[in-house]
Amino acid sequence: MKFCKNCGEEIRSDAKVCTHCGHKIKVAAKNVEPARQPEPREPMDPAKKRLLIIFGAGIAMLAVIIAIVYSLAASALSPDNRLDTIAEAVTEEDPKALKNAVDNDVTLEEAEAYIAYVDQVSGLSKYNSWVGDVKTALGDGAPGSDIFDGIYTLLSVNKEGSQYLLFDDYSFTIPKTNIYMSEAYDMDKFVYTMDETEYEWTSGNDKFAELIPGKYQFDGSAVIGEKEYDSSIDIDFQNSESAVLNPGYFYLTISESVTSMYYEDVSEDSLTVTVGGEEVEIDTNDNSDRLGPYAFGEELDVSATVAHAGETFESKNEPLHLNYDEVGMDYSTGEAAPVHFVELEFDTDAIYDAGEAERNAAQLEEEREAFEDDMEDHVESFLSNYLYALEMMYMFEDIDEVEDYVNDETEAYAALESNIDSGTFEGMYITDVKYSDFSRDGTTITVNVESERDYDLLDEPAEIVTKYTLEYDPDELDFEITGFQDI
Repeated sequence: MKFCKNCGEEIRSDAKVCTHCGHKIKVAAKNVEPARQPEPREPMDPAKKRLLIIFGAGIAMLAVIIAIVYSLAASALSPDNRLDTIAEAVTEEDPKALKNAVDNDVTLEEAEAYIAYVDQVSGLSKYNSWVGDVKTALGDGAPGSDIFDGIYTLLSVNKEGSQYLLFDDYSFTIPKTNIYMSEAYDMDKFVYTMDETEYEWTSGNDKFAELIPGKYQFDGSAVIGEKEYDSSIDIDFQNSESAVLNPGYFYLTISESVTSMYYEDVSEDSLTVTVGGEEVEIDTNDNSDRLGPYAFGEELDVSATVAHAGETFESKNEPLHLNYDEVGMDYSTGEAAPVHFVELEFDTDAIYDAGEAERNAAQLEEEREAFEDDMEDHVESFLSNYLYALEMMYMFEDIDEVEDYVNDETEAYAALESNIDSGTFEGMYITDVKYSDFSRDGTTITVNVESERDYDLLDEPAEIVTKYTLEYDPDELDFEITGFQDI
């Protein structure tokens, strides 16, 4: 049954208008229950509501941060970004940045040498172009790419898998090369510092180091025995993969010709060589016999003395103040050694003259000994010649006839001049000469001469005994009359 809500009369169940009062009847939808009125809610706790708002904001901010971090990580881990960092370090000549930008172990010295090499060989701008080529290759999907200057690989980029499960992982390395010494040097070791670490290279090791391409100079010390010499090793990859030592030290080889002078037997034992004020022992006839080592830049005077023929001779002084370019390399011992050759120069003419004088003196001594063994005979011969000259003096009235026999500063000479002036002994003729009472005191000799003399004023020849005093000259092996007296 259905009733009108306005008048209360019964109406049909499908009626839309009440037939009694005309009130419009609302028809309910089939199978639809009347809507329930919502139960009134209790008001939310303000503190709880505030927490929900903060949590929602945090979630939103985290999402933003994750997005930013992802974007930054993608940029930072991009091979292009790494390549740009390396290129900037090279072109800006920043070795520290380059050292930090590559994955292999590179020292600061290596990074500096690398930049210098790139600048020298190809130019820094060319390096940027090479980096662009690597970017293109990686962008085209290549698993790796290299920068190659035609001689060395300057940078190697290779894909090594992934990182953080999201990004491609690349390695950026500068390949290293084994460096060998250009020479085998005769020193104990070379000590140098790289990246604040001290290294030693010993002469028995051909390999010096393992380095990236570069232009290097390692300053250090060459150690020989207990001495150290400021040295350096240069390596220029543009020229070779060899280490070249600037040793800081040198040896001296001394030579002279005085000990092999023609006609002169100069003993090597009589030769004394002085270097820097100190006497040294050396075989000057052996070019492998060296003096030193000495430091470059050290001021040295090289000289020598030689004793010969009773005299001492000094060589020409050789002042030295050498650097590496002024010495040569010697390999006579099987190892390289910087050696400077010094030729000692003596006054060979003076040495020859001394030798000649010594030889003459020796010969004279032999002659003197032989002469003195027959001294009386030589005196008699001398006086015989004098007596003949005396006859000539009176004949020609010329004192010069006896000047080779009589000392012109003696009374005997004056007496002969007076005899010529007086004319007393004109026509002198001397015969039957006999010698006696020979005596010698050092170089003074006396002898009696008995003779028969005849001259114009005499009625008949007279027997005369004259005592002569002679001075003997042992150097000239000759005599000189210094006095005479008739007895």
